[in-house]
Amino acid sequence: MIKITKQCKISKKELKLGILIEMEHTTSKKKAKHIAMQHLCEFPSYYSKGLVPMERRLKQLQQRNARPASKSNLVRMRATTFRKIKLTGEKK
Repeated sequence: MIKITKQCKISKKELKLGILIEMEHTTSKKKAKHIAMQHLCEFPSYYSKGLVPMERRLKQLQQRNARPASKSNLVRMRATTFRKIKLTGEKK
């Protein structure tokens, strides 16, 4: 579990996006905010440069292949996206 500290630089815009996305998994805004903050402490642009583009790309692949998304495709796409972020220095 990632510890949230004052050293985590979290933009308000990124946090707002994160809360909206995490609300898909919980009805508690407090829990959604906490989860989003954990992600953003690890990767400051987790949602805008990681998750959102990855999901957009996955939808494009689905449409091209005309088959439903599998969990393994989603996992593979997320792993690839975060490897790129790590290699480009986005990760703290």
